[in-house]
Amino acid sequence: MVSKNFIFGLSLLCVCVFFHEVKGRRISAVVQELLKLSDSFENDSINDRDQKQPDINNEDLPKNGELFEGDIVMDENIRRAVLGYSSKKSADINSKEGGFRHWKDGIVPYTFHKSLVPVIREQINDAIKEFNLLTCIRYVPKNEFDRDYVTFRSLTNGCSSSVGKQGGEQFINLGIGCRKFGTVMHEMMHTIGIIHEQSRPDRNQYIDVLYDNIKPKLLHNFRMYSLRDADNLDVPYNYWSVMHYNNYAFSSNGKKTLVSKLDKTLNFGQRYQLTHLDVMQINKLYPGCQQSKVDYSDADFLVNNMTPHDVLKEKDEEASDMLSLMASAE
Repeated sequence: MVSKNFIFGLSLLCVCVFFHEVKGRRISAVVQELLKLSDSFENDSINDRDQKQPDINNEDLPKNGELFEGDIVMDENIRRAVLGYSSKKSADINSKEGGFRHWKDGIVPYTFHKSLVPVIREQINDAIKEFNLLTCIRYVPKNEFDRDYVTFRSLTNGCSSSVGKQGGEQFINLGIGCRKFGTVMHEMMHTIGIIHEQSRPDRNQYIDVLYDNIKPKLLHNFRMYSLRDADNLDVPYNYWSVMHYNNYAFSSNGKKTLVSKLDKTLNFGQRYQLTHLDVMQINKLYPGCQQSKVDYSDADFLVNNMTPHDVLKEKDEEASDMLSLMASAE
């Protein structure tokens, strides 16, 4: 919903134009800028929030073990979440495991494959230190008794991980183009059970998917997951989450495939660092984290959140700045 301050500022500025013809050019430019800001709110309706996603079936999805959404290793849990199956088998699995499989006590044993070059090993070690500092998740070196563990490797191009614990050995692959610190954190978050931000069941309230700009065979990558399998844990939607696609993901024509409902010029899809809400989501996902004494509130190295509230706040501030500019032009 558009804030009252924003509407008031826009109305006041437009009215003032009629009384300042001498400064017409300058004020007109301000009006044009403000109208650009308001343009993103034109389609904020119930119909938009209920944007229908293309129908898909099981045959449209990658086979188990193949990549889905660019970097997720497909498995039966993901398949059920995307297709929204409600079979007894699905219900039984989810009641026992809570959707995607958690690591017991938040402990994730890991090992390094010989294919990793020193620079990526260093990035992984730094990411592990940060995970262990900010959350109650513990990535720990694998010992001889660990049967379920993660192997970091670089055997193929691209970045990939399974979502949640799979049982036995599973992989985080960090190939060419996967050496950003935030990319390593992104895959590690998949491993503990976190999906992409734009796959949340409530995403249609916050973004529009421009299906006409997506490669037809890749439309399945933009499905929302079922609420049963992908609870958002009451964490606000976060455009700047390290788990969010960028605006041009899977574009067929170089145009945007994802835009914010609140600001169609907003850029997202950063791979620099976790946000505070990313850390909150991790700590909410694992019950043990809620009893831990982890305090990340003063971690100023984290990326700022960009929630819908933050977007509207920026809009109000920009509108106020333009009103001040108009006043100074008198």
